[in-house]
Amino acid sequence: MFKVGNTYKNGYGADTLILITDGTSPKYPVIGMDVKTGNPRTYTQDGVFYVGDTDTRNNLIPPLVPHVGKVYEIGDGRIVKVFCIDEDPDHPVNVFSKDREIICLAPDVFVKEVTDQDIDLGFELKDGETYWHPAGGVEVTMSLVFPGDLFCFVGSDDDTYPAYSLGRFVRGFELDEKVWVRDGSDDQWVKRHFARREEGRLYAWCGGSTSHTEDGVTYWSEMTNKEPTC
Repeated sequence: MFKVGNTYKNGYGADTLILITDGTSPKYPVIGMDVKTGNPRTYTQDGVFYVGDTDTRNNLIPPLVPHVGKVYEIGDGRIVKVFCIDEDPDHPVNVFSKDREIICLAPDVFVKEVTDQDIDLGFELKDGETYWHPAGGVEVTMSLVFPGDLFCFVGSDDDTYPAYSLGRFVRGFELDEKVWVRDGSDDQWVKRHFARREEGRLYAWCGGSTSHTEDGVTYWSEMTNKEPTC
């Protein structure tokens, strides 16, 4: 439960650095040092300071155990959602941050569970379906989507499986589909209809027209088929 070299708080907020977890005392094998005073302190494996002590605030607060699907605050203040826990000995907890970044974390960096917030991709990725990856300028087909539809590997011609952060994907566009476009983050979104994708560039029919009435197209640096909120 407690890891040598890590610091844990007790009920008073005092920090204890864990020095040993397999001490010779059968009742108090965990030995720590009060970070502020330097005084040694001994605990049971569950972090109990003294079995006969009625002041439970002297006990160590056990590390938080993260669970898939839950949202947490981590040590640097970021809010993340756990989507996978693997067998990596050092960083087994895979999370998805609010800025849609995949991060692999050690389990002891989780501070507290956050119940009043959630992180939603806004769409679901499925095996075998094709999606557009704007940053890479490529269209890719999902070959393996991790539990929770938050991370995937994409197959390629040379049988490698590069990993992608799913927040960088948008669903494939269909001809004449309603889209919102702009040329930069400072520009206003405008309504158009999707025309085609060519050499990594996205084009919409000019003036809001469709293929039924227009031949001319315009390149846009940003395009989405989900109505922007700002």
